[in-house]
Amino acid sequence: MNLEEVKSIRKESGLSDYETDMANVLEEYYKNRYSKTIKMYKVILRKYSNFSKDKLSSIYYQMGYSYANLNSFYKALRYYKNAIELTPYDSSTLNNMAICYEDIAKLHSGTDKERFYKKAISCLLKAVTYNPDYGLGWYNLGNFYDDIGKLEKAENAYIMSIRCTKPNLKSYINLIEYYIVSNRYQEAGEYLKKSKKLKSHPILKMLEIVLAKLNSEWNFSILKSIEIIKKTQNNKQDNFQRWSFDYLLDHIKDKNESTYLEELFTAIQKDEELNPVGNN
Repeated sequence: MNLEEVKSIRKESGLSDYETDMANVLEEYYKNRYSKTIKMYKVILRKYSNFSKDKLSSIYYQMGYSYANLNSFYKALRYYKNAIELTPYDSSTLNNMAICYEDIAKLHSGTDKERFYKKAISCLLKAVTYNPDYGLGWYNLGNFYDDIGKLEKAENAYIMSIRCTKPNLKSYINLIEYYIVSNRYQEAGEYLKKSKKLKSHPILKMLEIVLAKLNSEWNFSILKSIEIIKKTQNNKQDNFQRWSFDYLLDHIKDKNESTYLEELFTAIQKDEELNPVGNN
C-alpha cells in the first residue's frame, strides 16, 4: 500500500470506525509523520481487539519503523520483536531489526559494539535463510561484514544479492570497489560489464575510468590513490565509506579529465551514502 491508495480508501463511503481510523493512521505513516503515527496506533490498540495475527504484526512493524526513524532504536526493537513473535519468517522485519542493532552498535565501542553487530548479522542471516531471493537483505549483510572487516563474507553476500531476482545496484558498486582495491581487475571488469544491464550510476562511471587507467597506464597517482583508500578503510571505523572520494579526486584527475571528474565527483557526493537500507 502507498499514500495514494490510502487516500483513495478514505474517499470510500460506508467505512467503519475501525477502517476510518486505520486509513487515518496509515496516511500519517506514509507522510513520514512518525510521532503522530505512534500516538494514533497506541489509541487503536486500546480501542480495538480481535486483530488478525498478520494485521497486529503489521501494526507493530510500522510502530517499530516509526520509532527507528525517530532514533529511538531500543523502542523500535521492542516493536519489531513483537512483530517477529507473530510472523517469525518476515524478512523485512528482520532486516529492519538488523539496522536498529547496527545503529545501536555505532553508539558503542569495543565488545559492546561487536555484540550488537553480531545481533545485526544474526537477524540478516535469518532473513536471507527464510528468503534466499531477498536482495536487500544480502546487500545489508555484505555491508555489515564489510564494516567488521570480514571482506570475503562481504564479497559472498554481495554476489548473492546480485544473483537475486531484483539485483541490487549498490551491491555491484561495492563488489567492483572491493575487487579493484584487492587488485582483482578482471573480476572488477566482469561485474562492471554485468552492472550495465541495470540503470546507470555516476559511481559506476567513475569506477570504469579507474579500471581503464589501471589496466592500461598503471599511473602512479592511481596506485597512490588505492593505498590512501586502503588506509582510509583501516583507520575510519565508524560510518566509513569504501572510497575516499576527495582523496581519489586529488590523485586520479589529470589535465585532460579534471573538469569532467570534478563534475562526476560532485554528482557522487550528492548521491545517497551506500548505507544499509530499510523497508518502510
